[in-house]
Amino acid sequence: MKKSINKFFRQMMCICMAVLLSILTAGSVSAEDVTIDNAQTIDVDRSYSGRLADECTDYYKFVLGESGKITYTVSMDTSQGHLDLYNHEYERLYDRYIEYDGNRGCRYRKEDWYLRAGTYYIRFTGAEGSYSFSLQFESAKEDFPESQTHPNEILSQAADINVDTKYAGLIGLDDEQDFYIFHMPFSGQINLSHYRYGGNSMKYSILDMEGNELEHFYDEYDSNKGYAHSVDTYSLEPGDYYLKINRRYSGDGAFYNFTINIKPNSCQIAQTKRNKSKASVKIEKQAGVTGYILQYSTTREFTKGLTKTKKSKSPNIKLTGLKKSQVYYVRAKTVKQWNGKIYYSEYGGISTMYY
Repeated sequence: MKKSINKFFRQMMCICMAVLLSILTAGSVSAEDVTIDNAQTIDVDRSYSGRLADECTDYYKFVLGESGKITYTVSMDTSQGHLDLYNHEYERLYDRYIEYDGNRGCRYRKEDWYLRAGTYYIRFTGAEGSYSFSLQFESAKEDFPESQTHPNEILSQAADINVDTKYAGLIGLDDEQDFYIFHMPFSGQINLSHYRYGGNSMKYSILDMEGNELEHFYDEYDSNKGYAHSVDTYSLEPGDYYLKINRRYSGDGAFYNFTINIKPNSCQIAQTKRNKSKASVKIEKQAGVTGYILQYSTTREFTKGLTKTKKSKSPNIKLTGLKKSQVYYVRAKTVKQWNGKIYYSEYGGISTMYY
């Protein structure tokens, strides 16, 4: 009986404290909410204050119209303090004990949440005392907007993308992975250039159409630049492929962007024949290419002004006008024309032509 009376008085105290706060604190959020179902709705890019009664809980609700980063800042003048974040299905995504900050003389924390568009709930718990918090929003500017109800989590939801085009996205607290599908029009290489802003390391995987992983890459954060950036290369045959992006370790998520550039396969010098001022060069033949570009130079660095270029549809190229007592260096690359655009491979290895 005594326990029931004590519990009743604690509940009444919570209600009384909430009513008193709403009267005395102009512009602050009412702390009358005691369940997540009737959480007080708040806006991002604003600051709020409240007060916890002993053994009471405050809930707040906010809605994001687009995916992005929420930077939250919280101060608590309590002997204990805890913050939780829940998604629209009341699943807890994040929980933090708010540590005491001796420089500020209160409990304090500032951190980022990467979140998809949707509905979220904040819960404050702890000992009796006041608190304040703010939410600052930065858009992910996703090219394929996601939300809690329209995710990009499985192969069948993969977004159709084009090569040679930059795309932006987000991996969030409740967003494990994103999928994209792209077409490789000819045999060659892809250069996957990817950036990450905030969060921890990402994993980028190339999958076949059965969902089997062919290759994967990781990014590395550059503290001097303040972001992660890598360019990774992989050879593919013509066809459709998936790009999967997910966090490498458990963590907060991050903003990312990427571009898939394509190039035909490179080629090597197969043979050279020199006869004083003339030479014949045979380039390793590559199927399906439009042509070849040969460079020959008197320097191994192919210095501008000392280097000449010759284009050919055939892998067999004749050179004239060479200096009779001069060593020449040669290298070649392939050319592919597709869909009104010209693609070039990297230059292959360097061969030496002696006089």
